[in-house]
Amino acid sequence: SRGWVHDLPRAEFFNRLRELNGTADEVLACDELLDMIEPGLRADFRIVETWADARHTPLPIPIHALGGLHDEHVSPLDLAHWARHTSESFSVKTFAGGHFYIRQGDAGFVDWLRGFLASSDVVPEHAQVRSSSRAAR
Repeated sequence: SRGWVHDLPRAEFFNRLRELNGTADEVLACDELLDMIEPGLRADFRIVETWADARHTPLPIPIHALGGLHDEHVSPLDLAHWARHTSESFSVKTFAGGHFYIRQGDAGFVDWLRGFLASSDVVPEHAQVRSSSRAAR
């Protein structure tokens, strides 16, 4: 192990989650809930930290790499590296906030997503892209 998060002792593992600012304090304060989610969270970190693509075959789909302007863990250069995974169009878009910019309440992401969905063939023409009070928070 290279000091990977998925191998950290329990207390350090959850302190690291707290530092990432993506898990609610109420969740981190509940040992019973932590017992339930710990295996899945560790598996997620293990995949991210150890996965290697041996094929290096670009996918025939567009990729839009999204990130937070103040992300201490993923830089704009890191986002740009996703370009090698596509043989189609590629773009990088950053939003106000850190690693979990979506949770930080900036409407920029919601506006971008609404525009993206409205201008793409991902959503059928008859479907309406609406804002929700939850997404706008």
